[in-house]
Amino acid sequence: MAVYTKLTLEQVAQLLSDCGIARPLAITGIAAGSRHTNYRVEVADKTLFLRINEGSSPEALAYERDLVTHLVAAGFPTPSFASPCAVSFGDKPVSLFAFVRGEPIEPQRLTTENIAEVGRHLARFHVATRDFKNARENPFSAKRVRAMCDRVEHEGRPDLRVVGKRLHDEVARCADAFEGLAPATIHGDLFHDNILWSGDKITAILDFEMASTGAIPYDVAVAILALTFVDRDFRWDQARELVGAYSRVNALETIERNALYWISRFAAARFAVSRITDFEMRPAPEALDRIHKDYRDFLQRLDRLDEIGDALFLERVLE
Repeated sequence: MAVYTKLTLEQVAQLLSDCGIARPLAITGIAAGSRHTNYRVEVADKTLFLRINEGSSPEALAYERDLVTHLVAAGFPTPSFASPCAVSFGDKPVSLFAFVRGEPIEPQRLTTENIAEVGRHLARFHVATRDFKNARENPFSAKRVRAMCDRVEHEGRPDLRVVGKRLHDEVARCADAFEGLAPATIHGDLFHDNILWSGDKITAILDFEMASTGAIPYDVAVAILALTFVDRDFRWDQARELVGAYSRVNALETIERNALYWISRFAAARFAVSRITDFEMRPAPEALDRIHKDYRDFLQRLDRLDEIGDALFLERVLE
């Protein structure tokens, strides 16, 4: 999330009017994230979340809408769409969501019980989507991530090209870890700012724009990388609690457990290269307001995974 497309109050009023929603009282741009333009919109009787989709395909948006509708019907805590109408700002589709109260918790402030709560909710998500019939190719499959690494290696700044080569080789090493894993619906992006809390309870899981058909260990790996890595190392007790709490709701198969290390390495490479393409190779003036994300944060995770190795990693995170 970020602000790439600047909107006035009058422009938002027109978008809402087209959906039969009352005139907004105030709008506030949201700087977090990297891909889309987002605003908090206050109307007389409610608050909305408005997203201008910067480059999403119609197929991806339809998949997200169907998935969110499925999750809301299943009782999973995620914001519903505020309107079924289809509106656009120029050629950019606009999505309107109900605004859910709650605040994200930074990883360094997450307690072990918080982490367990995340594990349980991630498992609930995978259980709730077992009967979701739609499929979508993973936008960050091994093939696509390799292509991103190639672009960095051949088109990036000189200081980035060696990183692109390293990440390309890393993805190639990890690709076989996905072989034989059952397909499932995955969130794909479970970072702390996609989890809202009220006290110690999760009020909402957000942001299904990266959801796709993938492998369950990938979601578990992303959560470990995103939520339990603090001060240049993993909080191993929390990583173990996350996997344990997840497994008590939705048990991981042996093949899924054994793949977790290499898929964690793949996920670290994936987020490193996407941060390079989004922040190092995308001109800053294009975004009027966004928070910079450093690709080196995920190189640190990759370095630590390399140091600890497969066997010790699994010993530390599996019960």
